[in-house]
Amino acid sequence: LIRIGVAGGLQRVLEERRLGIGIEGAVRVGRHGVLYENSEPTGSGRVARGGHGYNPCGPGRVVPHEPPSPPHPSGRSLMPRGIMYARTRLTLMAGVGVVVLLTGPLLLPVLREEVQLRWLLAWSAVCLTFLSSVWLAVRPLSPDETRALAEREDNGRAASRTMLTIGSIVSLFAVGSGLIRGHELAQQKSPLETVVVLGTLVTVALTWLLVHVDAMLHYARLYYDGPDGGIEFGDEPPSYEDFAYLAFTVGMTFQVSDTNITDRHIRRAVFHHAILSYLFGTILVALTINGVASLAS
Repeated sequence: LIRIGVAGGLQRVLEERRLGIGIEGAVRVGRHGVLYENSEPTGSGRVARGGHGYNPCGPGRVVPHEPPSPPHPSGRSLMPRGIMYARTRLTLMAGVGVVVLLTGPLLLPVLREEVQLRWLLAWSAVCLTFLSSVWLAVRPLSPDETRALAEREDNGRAASRTMLTIGSIVSLFAVGSGLIRGHELAQQKSPLETVVVLGTLVTVALTWLLVHVDAMLHYARLYYDGPDGGIEFGDEPPSYEDFAYLAFTVGMTFQVSDTNITDRHIRRAVFHHAILSYLFGTILVALTINGVASLAS
């Protein structure tokens, strides 16, 4: 009996070590893999973001959590094919912008002299590349596919978001320069005035769309990175259309409507998005009035 007991105890210890459970701490499986929690009390009772929040069972115990997404019935991954990650998308956008900037004067000789128009066309091409690659990819996705894509967004997402924000702000100066150039062409009675002013207005509209579509991707990433979502969409799981609804609501009204924000990190993101949206909204109205007045005169 003693031998059987020792053998059983040894087998149990080996099994616990194999599962990662034992003296070192307990294992909790969350949405993003395995989290190891130390068995010693920490005092705060909380874990870092991404570890899915408060441990109601105390330190060193297994915390029940929402199970991961069920596999596809056919055994295939929920990750849709043809999805372009942030790093690849950013590289493609940069390539398109450089190509338009360098080849534009060769295709349209007028761009050799109109430098402002050349930069506006290059940035518009960057915006169109981003909007088309994102929206065509995410619009048909189901809630499960939305979750799979948001959870697997690569590390280039932060760099992409930073570059897009900086580029959007810098583009406003290019837009202002374009309107000034359009006013100069109007005084010279040049037919290029209409082209420059319309190109400026199109660039502003595309930049405005880019800011909010990028916010849509950011909200989806934050939602599936938090302990309990952080956004109340109702009883059904959200898709990217729901995140687009939130992003464009903030972009047009500078506030949320019927989607309550319960997570501090998402609330901070909404705050930054609202400030940027207000900046773009104010400048958009001013530039639109200026451009229409210039065309009318």
